[in-house]
Amino acid sequence: MAFKAPCVTLPDLYEVSIVELQDGLVKGHFTSVQLVKAYFDRIEEVNLKGPALHAVIETNPIALSQASALDDERNDKGGRGPLHGIPLLLKDNIAMLHQEGMNTTAGPYALLGSVLPRDAFVAAKLREAGAIFIGKANLSEWSGMRGKSLTLQISQIQKNYWHRRRRGGYWTWTP
Repeated sequence: MAFKAPCVTLPDLYEVSIVELQDGLVKGHFTSVQLVKAYFDRIEEVNLKGPALHAVIETNPIALSQASALDDERNDKGGRGPLHGIPLLLKDNIAMLHQEGMNTTAGPYALLGSVLPRDAFVAAKLREAGAIFIGKANLSEWSGMRGKSLTLQISQIQKNYWHRRRRGGYWTWTP
């Protein structure tokens, strides 16, 4: 999956905000297609190679065609709003149309291939606003079901960052 973005000046994908991305799209500094390609490159760089984070469990096979359609729409009619042409990852427990070629499993392999009749409400609203779903992100609730080591996948934060005496994770207590 090598999507090398052409020589375009893109903002730092690690630090950029949606407002800055939208500004670059509106001003024509880059297109949604170029942005999606750059994010796919970044996903490959840190998710599959390098540190191999496996934070993204699958990418959308039709994201580039969706980006192209949204670029055309922006040129013909103008933007829909602040999310028009912006690439987003969805957690794997948020339902998406199965026809797009991505699964909604909440993590476990047992649910691969599940057919969902429609987008979840939040996904439908994001799609309506012009967002591009570029993939599905791993999550902590069930993600151990796709991991090689269950104990690494379901571990929770052990200390609360702000209150060192309190435990982190889902269960906290007050001394």
